Amino acid sequence: MKKLNTILPQPIYEYKENYYLRLGQPEFFNKFSKYFNIHIFGKVVKVNQINSDTHIRLEENITPHDFFKEITLTHVLSNFKYYKKLILHDCDIQNDLFFLFYPYYKVSVVFAFMLRKTKLAIWFKSDYVARFTLQKDSLKRILAYLLKPFVYVSYTLITRYILKDNLVFYSGDILYNKNNHINQHAIISCSDFNNNPDILSNERSKKIIFVGNESEYKGLIYLLKALDKIENPPKLTIVGIDKLERYKKYSHLNIECVGEIRERKIFYKTLAEHDCLIMPSRQETQGKVQLEAMSVGVVPICSDSGGTHNTIQNFYNGLLFKERSIDDLVDKINHIYRDKDFYSVLQINGLNYMKVITLDRQVGMMKDTIINHHRYN
Repeated sequence: MKKLNTILPQPIYEYKENYYLRLGQPEFFNKFSKYFNIHIFGKVVKVNQINSDTHIRLEENITPHDFFKEITLTHVLSNFKYYKKLILHDCDIQNDLFFLFYPYYKVSVVFAFMLRKTKLAIWFKSDYVARFTLQKDSLKRILAYLLKPFVYVSYTLITRYILKDNLVFYSGDILYNKNNHINQHAIISCSDFNNNPDILSNERSKKIIFVGNESEYKGLIYLLKALDKIENPPKLTIVGIDKLERYKKYSHLNIECVGEIRERKIFYKTLAEHDCLIMPSRQETQGKVQLEAMSVGVVPICSDSGGTHNTIQNFYNGLLFKERSIDDLVDKINHIYRDKDFYSVLQINGLNYMKVITLDRQVGMMKDTIINHHRYN
């Protein structure tokens, strides 16, 4: 099999001679290991115990490397030559394939630049400029907006330079050159979703759920304002925070904050107890929680921001409302509770949609594209 090296700026946990990553990446790499001899360059950390609900064991044919001394942008930039020397020592620059998440933890920008002339595939995961301007603190937010033009120009120039000749996969609406379909491929960013039919329910509970925190880009404020305008609103469960801090004035609503749920089985069971998932995000590149909701038969109601429309087809497998429009969100929530048959159609279509966008299919497409691209280029 062809060797594929990936630089992953996060801990790889070693427990009883097995290696684990937090949920997300390990599912992808385990599927990829069917086709490639994978080497992961991260930071190996030995631990005395591991939570199998929040971490997944890497397949035995995946080779981890203790690569990072520190996973910070400052450290990597100041030790650029050191890390380049390590890569040259452990990899065959001419023949190996390389894979990066971009701009993952900002550190990957450095390695994408370093490896731009190799057989590199890049998964463009997020819009750094959009995240840069979404700050909690008001002073930081003002400073971010003042610096935004400089950040946008510099980041865009660097990114265009890196992506110009390399193979790129992207999810949602985050590319700068959207007319280039030669070496840029749209994919659905997904994972292994719920596969337990026993937790599905056809009965409505008059409960809705929000997954996220109180940061501006998650848009919780629009949901709270919408519920405040609905007569006899459904109960809201918030996963991700322990209690309302920023929006205490809405605590009169029927709200339950349950904090973070790291165990996937418990998360899916909690999700399935609700009628709808509300995702009122701003600047959402694609989102994944709406797919998780569909996999348990919960109807997603999402703001039409960024690339959400790539997975939510309005009035087919979910509902879209105009970004930041409280009245439109109110209308969509009321739709769900006015017509039970309408809700059931959305629920069934969502479950059918999830049978199509499996992780196996996405990985298979990426595998064929990577091999063929570098075979003929």
